[in-house]
Amino acid sequence: KHRYVAEVLAVSPGERPRGYATTQVFAPVPGACAVAHTIPEDLRGRLVAAGFDLPGFEAEAEQGGIR
Repeated sequence: KHRYVAEVLAVSPGERPRGYATTQVFAPVPGACAVAHTIPEDLRGRLVAAGFDLPGFEAEAEQGGIR
């Protein structure tokens, strides 16, 4: 049995008082691991400071998630 991450969402406050908005950071691909999609600007600095490979993420996202 194999397990994988199918999707990663960033959740932020929405336009409504009790609402929220989501951004697909890693988007789903049927039957496969999630692929790079979009990083919200407000998260970039914190992720890079924690060791996130931003150039690798951006390269994958530019290729349409092809690894």
